[in-house]
Amino acid sequence: MGRRDDLISRHAAIDAVLNSKHFHDIILVEPVYKDGFLLGQRIAKEDVLDDLEELPSAESQWIPCSERMPEEREWVGTKDFGTTISDEVYVTFESPKGERFCKHLSFQNGKVSRYDQMEIDAFHKGAVPIAWKPLPKPYKGDKE
Repeated sequence: MGRRDDLISRHAAIDAVLNSKHFHDIILVEPVYKDGFLLGQRIAKEDVLDDLEELPSAESQWIPCSERMPEEREWVGTKDFGTTISDEVYVTFESPKGERFCKHLSFQNGKVSRYDQMEIDAFHKGAVPIAWKPLPKPYKGDKE
């Protein structure tokens, strides 16, 4: 299985580093040698945190459809219809007139489903998806 690109918020990454059981080892900036071979480098924790602070927030990043589409999985319709489906995501559409709007939906086999496309065409004939981003986690109130 290849590397999977997951989106993570900048603050979640910082929390993960701070809560790591190995974080206390990350204190020096120096090469680490053993028997004359460079094994790696220790990095100052301040540098790690500074680098993470400078990362763009994953929650606000739109991903162009030309770069990649949402990851899809099999579902109950896979056997009957041969389709895969993504989780629901926010999608920015652009109409032939250049109008842009957002809708949340799932992709099937890398495309907007026929049902969703019919609904979109009712208001914006010929609109196509140009970018997407994951939906935020639902609000849990006191349950968090």
